Amino acid sequence: MLRNELKIPLDARVLLTAGRLVSVKGHVHLFEALSLLPATIGGHPLYLMVLGDGVLRPRLTAQAAQAGLNRRIVWAGWQSDPAPYYNSRTWWSSLPTRKRP
Repeated sequence: MLRNELKIPLDARVLLTAGRLVSVKGHVHLFEALSLLPATIGGHPLYLMVLGDGVLRPRLTAQAAQAGLNRRIVWAGWQSDPAPYYNSRTWWSSLPTRKRP
């Protein structure tokens, strides 16, 4: 099972975001919001699964560490078959592009 491979508890609530890690996607704001949420919801641990890669990854990794979120974020990277990841999530986060190139 994918959750076991990723070391996500089976009873965890998992928020999934997928996309390029670039500034126009607004991942910075998602991480800020996650830092405001409790570590558990209804007694279940809360995790964020990040599918994708990009130039912003080092900055986001540093932001997560500074906010104490490392244990709550799973960096799954780019996946050629994301279906198993979608199927293991509880919620979906859609990050709109904030501006067009």
